[in-house]
Amino acid sequence: MVFVKLLILFVKWKNSKPHETIKHHKDGVVAGIVDDPIFNTQTFIMRANNPVVSSPIRNGFLLAGAYNILGVLTFSLVFTNSHLSAQSPAIFSTFGLICILLWGAAYLSVSRCYQMVPALLGVFVIEKLLYFLSWIVWLKDHAADLPRLYSESVLTGMFYTVYGAGDLLFGLFFGWVAWQSFRRG
Repeated sequence: MVFVKLLILFVKWKNSKPHETIKHHKDGVVAGIVDDPIFNTQTFIMRANNPVVSSPIRNGFLLAGAYNILGVLTFSLVFTNSHLSAQSPAIFSTFGLICILLWGAAYLSVSRCYQMVPALLGVFVIEKLLYFLSWIVWLKDHAADLPRLYSESVLTGMFYTVYGAGDLLFGLFFGWVAWQSFRRG
């Protein structure tokens, strides 16, 4: 009986015409309030009206996601490279590497709607700045260990030679996009 009531409610909801107050903004962003007469609720919606098929900025987010995801999987040898985490266990433990994968997924997830989340881009800037600074500190303390790392594991040596430079570049990219998005309002 409960199932039948839920089914009837669903059909009524599916056939109802909610009242919409929608505003079209520049940059293809649509925002508004939708009234749902069946559930007697109001919902705020915001979405990109015209998804960006390809643009240099979108490609930058895709590249940042690939940098994190493919970089972690490659240099960690899919979490089997013990040399990587041994050099900086606080940052590149298995848990830390999984977190880096999640950051990469976050970059991919905003590649079509980055203009709607400039504050989140600011978080990305801070995250990339922290990884860059950790790289600088690591180099300051361990630059002399790089030749040994290359002899033990070329991938680990390459990783510790370059990872922070990529984080700096993507941090600057995120900062520039956030600035542009804030300026456009």
